[in-house]
Amino acid sequence: MYPAKCKKSVEEGAENHLDKCAHIIIPAMIMYSGRIQLCNPLLWIAFLDSPAVAMAPLAASISAAAIAFVLFFLNHSSNSLKKLVVLLWEKMSCVQPTIIKDSDAGGIAIYWGQNGNEGTLTQTCTTGNYEYVNLAFLSTFGNGQTPMINLAGHCDPYSNGCTGLSSEIKSCQAKGVKVMLSIGGAAGSYYLAYSEDARQVAVYLWNNFLGGYTSSRPLGPAVLDGVDFDIEGGTKPLLG
Repeated sequence: MYPAKCKKSVEEGAENHLDKCAHIIIPAMIMYSGRIQLCNPLLWIAFLDSPAVAMAPLAASISAAAIAFVLFFLNHSSNSLKKLVVLLWEKMSCVQPTIIKDSDAGGIAIYWGQNGNEGTLTQTCTTGNYEYVNLAFLSTFGNGQTPMINLAGHCDPYSNGCTGLSSEIKSCQAKGVKVMLSIGGAAGSYYLAYSEDARQVAVYLWNNFLGGYTSSRPLGPAVLDGVDFDIEGGTKPLLG
């Protein structure tokens, strides 16, 4: 599940070895039977860059408060956090190397929305190749900005042109495909200035894409299955 050099770093808790594990996701994500299970039920932590980035595929049943916690967590990644995560990794039996049978292997996920030639959402789900489709991206949010989704050439959110995707989302879900909202992306304007900012973004996500309610849901009445945190770029202060 992870290279020997990373296992050695975890076992020894050696701070000077942590950078060798920068690409390892911890706690380990175990996928089986078409569902995602986490050692920690709310989040998993990825060392993509320094500082660490908190990421979480969240079920639609998880409250806005849980999402706010994850967003707030993004602002407080540090070297001391790395040491804490390593300690947690040592204590969690579910991160031990495991052989997963083909029948228990996780499904394939795909990002949809940034290529106008990739076909419709319905066509993507109908291929039968994917168990998860991440709608990419909600690329503007936080710091007082009006959150805005960008689905490239597929629809125009400024004129509420993306609400028509609601029926396609429901069609995908009827086929057993989980449809997630991906926030962030390599290019975007996202910035969490303080914890209340994170809370407000979380409430927005809950009411506009998950189980909450507002009269102006960007994707219409369909309820998405979760949120994918693709915090790989954007405005750096988001990452602490």
